[in-house]
Amino acid sequence: AAVAEQLAAAKRNFEVGTSTITDSREAQARFDLAGAQEIAADNDLRAKRIALDQLVGRTDVVPRPLAVPVVLPTLVPNNPEVRQVAEIIQAMAAEGGFDIRLEVLEASAMVAATQRGDFEAAIAIWSGRPDPDGNISFWLASDGFLNWGRYANPRLDALFASARATTATPERQRLYREAAGIWMAERPHLMLYHHRWFWAMRADLQGFEPSPDGIVRLAGLRITR
Repeated sequence: AAVAEQLAAAKRNFEVGTSTITDSREAQARFDLAGAQEIAADNDLRAKRIALDQLVGRTDVVPRPLAVPVVLPTLVPNNPEVRQVAEIIQAMAAEGGFDIRLEVLEASAMVAATQRGDFEAAIAIWSGRPDPDGNISFWLASDGFLNWGRYANPRLDALFASARATTATPERQRLYREAAGIWMAERPHLMLYHHRWFWAMRADLQGFEPSPDGIVRLAGLRITR
């Protein structure tokens, strides 16, 4: 309505000689753009409604709005670093109307609760492994022992199995790249951050090779005399 009023005012001003034809044309362009954006938004809304109808198997579905604040109990291990991360998430989510209620558990209790599926959300850390299979399939394969949410995607399972069965680096890269496209689109887990490792050692220590998983391998280490 405001854009239409601006267009009408620009045309009146041009007719009485208080504005230029450029002003009128610019107002017309803004009006046309607003109309095009409204049509695009309406088409996008129609497409999303059709997708929702297909997802739930019914037509003319009217979603209920979320009750604010949205309460989300979250399991957190009794670890100072992870607790700090959880508290940051809690504070940030509160700005969006989410009430993140942290439940701090000892490691064994948290593992038991997640394996039972007795949780809404959980925060965990993973040291990582040198091989991609040990880094991701434990969490996302349908039989992964850390797949607490019971996420399952047969295509992803097949890609993991194929990548596990070959030693050819280019082929493994291709398979994991396709697998990553699946889990990054579906996001059964949200990867929040990665550790940055710092190492300090005495000057006469030789043979140390840092590993991405942060675990120190003693093989090959020696001290020069």
